[in-house]
Amino acid sequence: MNVEVLLALLDTVGEAAIKLLQSPYLYLSLLLIAVVYRRQIQLQRKLFFVRFHSFLREWFVTIFAGLCVGLLASLALFAAGASVQLNLAPVLWVVAIVLMFMRLRFVCFAYVIGLIGFVQPVLERIEQWPDQGWVDWLVTPILQADLYSLLLLVGVLHLAEAFLIRLQGVRMATPLFMMSKRGKVIGGYHLQRFWPIPLILMVPLADGASVWSMWSDPQQLVQVLMLLPFPILIGFSDITITQLPRDKARSISNGLMLYSLLVIGLAVSVKLFPVLTMVAAVLTILAHEALRWYGRSKENKLLPLYTNSSLGLKILAVLPGSPADKLGILAGETIYKVNGLQVHSRMQMYEAMVRNSAYCKLEIFNHDGQLKFLNRAMFAGEHHQLGVVLAPDDDVKHYAEFREYSVFTYLRWRLRGVRSKGE
Repeated sequence: MNVEVLLALLDTVGEAAIKLLQSPYLYLSLLLIAVVYRRQIQLQRKLFFVRFHSFLREWFVTIFAGLCVGLLASLALFAAGASVQLNLAPVLWVVAIVLMFMRLRFVCFAYVIGLIGFVQPVLERIEQWPDQGWVDWLVTPILQADLYSLLLLVGVLHLAEAFLIRLQGVRMATPLFMMSKRGKVIGGYHLQRFWPIPLILMVPLADGASVWSMWSDPQQLVQVLMLLPFPILIGFSDITITQLPRDKARSISNGLMLYSLLVIGLAVSVKLFPVLTMVAAVLTILAHEALRWYGRSKENKLLPLYTNSSLGLKILAVLPGSPADKLGILAGETIYKVNGLQVHSRMQMYEAMVRNSAYCKLEIFNHDGQLKFLNRAMFAGEHHQLGVVLAPDDDVKHYAEFREYSVFTYLRWRLRGVRSKGE
């Protein structure tokens, strides 16, 4: 690669970066993440009168992780020869926004690309289209879409999502009180996180232009291909009442890993056999829904984890920086005795602690069912329960209610989804 080509390449990358900063979808994604995270912290305050996470820290960590993964995903798509037509990008963004306002989880590009892949063979059967502007803007890009590249995009994005969930999926895990199917308030966790992925994709400027041709002739990069900034929002939202947050996040990550490999395989099949386009598109959507169904089915088969038992009080969460956190107490463990007294209620725990206000001895069953012994001096001003949030009992006044939300719910000023017992 000579100096002229290298300078031209750097100039192209610089232009793409400037266009990325000018993309309204990028800022819409950052705004949506901020609103969702803010609502999540408000829910924590409503239920527990404290916040477990820092809004600004989590927002910036999310953005930084998205930038890094976006760079790696762009390089992977470039190496695989994926490209997107310039006139298709606005269509993808508009479809994503429309689906997002129907259900927030539909922001996933598996639904966007799957829908376009399903519609494309149908539109190809129509022999004549009216001579109108909306046809050129909407129909023509769909007809010209390269489903190999689009499905490859879905596969790589879900691979990136699986990695990010494994890395950061529990950072915004929010403990909750929820109503069970039997009408009893139980504990659980809401795992939710989104990442802005600023992709840089290849756009062919001439018929027959190929990304792979640049390996033999790098000068073609600035002659027949351009770089397109393509910001995408990815993320997940799920609830668990039967698993620890880290175990739930790991399970979701593993499922997405398998899904991404399936979609990449479908992309290759479409490249080799274009007649399979509609089948691959439908399977992309159905497999994604099957992944959600499997997760819920697994939850329904297991017993709730965050409920009190004859052994003692189940710990739902531990406040960061609290005495319990410093002692190494973990969510999901069970408090058996406090200062030598076995406890089965919040009142019993309070009475046991005030027996010795200067010192606290704990006997706790860990995740493996083994008893561990902890002790600590107590100081004035510290949390009266050491900073542990216990599983709910009959005295709980509020609980969270979850259902399929559209993005409108998150844009409302007033917090929704919290109910009082007896309503």
